[in-house]
Amino acid sequence: YITYIDGDDFYIAPYKLQKQVDFLDSNQDYDMNSTGYTYSAKDGNTQLHLVPLMSELTSQDLLNSNYVGFIRMFRNIPGVASEWMDEIEFHDWAMNFEISLHGKIKCDDCIGCAYRLVGDGLITGLSDEQINQQNNKCREIFSKRLEEKLHNEQIK
Repeated sequence: YITYIDGDDFYIAPYKLQKQVDFLDSNQDYDMNSTGYTYSAKDGNTQLHLVPLMSELTSQDLLNSNYVGFIRMFRNIPGVASEWMDEIEFHDWAMNFEISLHGKIKCDDCIGCAYRLVGDGLITGLSDEQINQQNNKCREIFSKRLEEKLHNEQIK
């Protein structure tokens, strides 16, 4: 399995990683597990708890938005990180989408980590217009990837 934590996040749930391993070990049709999160201000005070909007996600769901929660754990799928991902800013959304092409994604409603609001992150440094442009670019690329997958499955 692979998991990573961004520099502005931190774990708050004991045994979080073990629970994710146990889930993936017991559910072979799932390729990723994520949790809810909380926002943490610079001073460390909690501001807002967020749980995933959906408990299970498919590629079709991820065409609209990156509904995957934070601190993901996923199977080590050879070739899942692709060069096409360099074309977009939101690599986590791209990785989540690509993994969804291989299997289901489970989003637990527990709060597993905190996202520190530091104000100078990759997304927080973009204007609303830039975010919308990147979102549209993601949707366009993901739609093509999904069409390719469906086409390849029909050929088989």
